[in-house]
Order: sequence, then C-alpha cells, then structure tokens
Amino acid sequence: MSDPVLDSRLAACLAPLAPSLMAHAGCGLVIKDGGSGSWLHVNAVMAQWLGRAAEDLIGRPPALDSELFGEAATALRVAEQAAATQPEATAAEHKVELGGVRREFEVLRQRLTGPDGQWLLAAVWYDLAPDRRRETQLRNALEQLEQQQLANVQLRREAQTAQSPRDIATGL
Repeated sequence: MSDPVLDSRLAACLAPLAPSLMAHAGCGLVIKDGGSGSWLHVNAVMAQWLGRAAEDLIGRPPALDSELFGEAATALRVAEQAAATQPEATAAEHKVELGGVRREFEVLRQRLTGPDGQWLLAAVWYDLAPDRRRETQLRNALEQLEQQQLANVQLRREAQTAQSPRDIATGL
C-alpha cells in the first residue's frame, strides 16, 4: 500500500530529474494545453526530430500538428483525446513521416494538472528505430545460427557415411 503523502513528496523530488532523464534516454517530450491544444513545451530531442527550433513550436496552435505530421496528425489527435479521458498514462505506437523519413514511435501520454489548475497533456515520444534494428540483427543472427546448425548436421551425416563400411545401395 502506498502512502499518498510520501508519493507526492517523491514525485516533487523526482520532477526536476524527468526532463534530463528523458533527454538522456533519447525521448522527445511535448506538453500541450489541454483546452486549446497549443504547444507549451518541447524538449530538444523532439525539436530535432521535427526539424524545428523549440522556440518555433511553443505557443503554436493545434493546426501545427497537420503541418508537422501530415496524414498521421488525425491519428495523433485521436490518441491525445483518448488519453485525456484516462486517469492513467496511455501508450500507443505511431508511424509518422518526419523530414521525408518514415519513423515509428511509441508515445506515452498522460493528462496532468498545471500549476494554475489548467489541464495539460504530456506526451513522451520514444523512437522505436533502435529497437527495430536490434530485433532485425538478432533475427538475422538466429537465422545464421540455424543455417550453421543445419550445415553441421549435414557434415556430421556425411562424415558418418564416409566412415561406415556399409554399402549405401545394399545396406551391407
């Protein structure tokens, strides 16, 4: 059973660490005003992915989403609206085109209450490309091991056949 007072104190202590931790982990961070949808905060990682300076993104209206994400903007908006109704964080995978490159992200969204009581929507973006590359490398390595194992079995059979005094045709 957790202690709500201790939890709130711990959250307050850890809050300053979150932006550094996200940047260190290579995660993008966007915080939007829940009512208007305008961008209130964008970290450097996310700004880099979007090919814009963070200052150019802050304060921009929701129409910016269509400009930045193209066809994926509608799916992103739907996911944001769904997350806004949930008490807990929600995660979804999104495929978006950024700078002409198709990318995959896992986005964790959480409805928050701002210091003035307004509701905010925080979204932490995690680039799935390194995970996908690692999965592909592991799959390729496994295929190579399986092929090597089959080759070893074949060599073993050939070696046993060569050592066997039996006639293959007659079995004698």
